[in-house]
Amino acid sequence: PFHFRRRSYPPLSTPTAAMVQFSCVSFIQPPVFTPTLQWATNGQGVAVTRQTPYQVDYYQGGSLARSIRRPIPSKPTSVDDVARLYPDGMTVRFGGGAACTIPASEIMDKQGVAPALPQIRSLTLDPQGRLWVERYTFKDEPSLVDLFDAEGRYLGTLSERGPPLGFIGTDVILFAEADADTG
Repeated sequence: PFHFRRRSYPPLSTPTAAMVQFSCVSFIQPPVFTPTLQWATNGQGVAVTRQTPYQVDYYQGGSLARSIRRPIPSKPTSVDDVARLYPDGMTVRFGGGAACTIPASEIMDKQGVAPALPQIRSLTLDPQGRLWVERYTFKDEPSLVDLFDAEGRYLGTLSERGPPLGFIGTDVILFAEADADTG
């Protein structure tokens, strides 16, 4: 089992989820874009991020082996970001096929938003120890994936392609590809 040592950076402070009363439904939700803990493992180590700031800590054998950071400034959130996340509003479905749609402006007003957009969406560690960091982007933006070698050195950024879906051995990387016939 992994045992994590206490770090010197401040603890993750996540706004408490609260009951949100929308016009057609109520449920417990944190503010939109609230960062969550993301992690990945390859059986040799564990990569962990809090999504904002751009920092990924890599633990091996229960100890911090390295911390990877990129100087990418955070972006404050706005009602436009909520509208981009939910361009047609947030649809909530109930049993029996009934549904209600909550407009982005109501989500912003009643649920609220985190102060900044997350910087990291997901992490992937490959069998060779390389770290694939998918940056947070909206659906209408190209996907951005930063690649770091097993020592934490930045190798570059892939655009227009999401993170790997999996690996076959150490030589084959599996990516999703849109089907030309079905999209």
